[in-house]
Amino acid sequence: MSLFLGKTIPAIAVQILVDLMVIISGVIIFLGYYVAKDGFDNAIYNISSLLQIFEGRYFYTGFGIVLAVTMFGISAVIQTVSGTFILLLSASIGQLFNSHRILMGVVSFIVINRIIAAFEWVINLIVTEVAKADYYSTETGTIISLIFIAIINIAVLIISYVLNYYIISNKLNPE
Repeated sequence: MSLFLGKTIPAIAVQILVDLMVIISGVIIFLGYYVAKDGFDNAIYNISSLLQIFEGRYFYTGFGIVLAVTMFGISAVIQTVSGTFILLLSASIGQLFNSHRILMGVVSFIVINRIIAAFEWVINLIVTEVAKADYYSTETGTIISLIFIAIINIAVLIISYVLNYYIISNKLNPE
């Protein structure tokens, strides 16, 4: 158990740091382009207008944006952790083969990801159809879809942890 967690926790931390670096780099590039294109005064005005929305000066719009950003953030963290566990599970599955271990690990990763993507596609399809039927708005449908996908990712995380623990402890015999 400590061997498994000892490799998982640093992998998750590194993956989250890499994701944050990509997001920050994108923001810096976008703001640099925006300031170069429209000037610094327009950029400051637009940023202050955006901050007013986040502060809730426009209650419904601000609440919707804050809720969406929060849900996207939670979903991204859950998906990052789930993806890390899937990578470790794929590596463990690849080690079960006598030859072509790396190839089998890559193939198992692709297969697992395609199965998860199929489930997420079905959920998005159902939520989109419900949103078209005027039960929910499109924005609410997106939030509901994110919640369901987060639930799937939590289930995948638990399943991949249990399978990986079983494979490592019973089949690979680490000492």
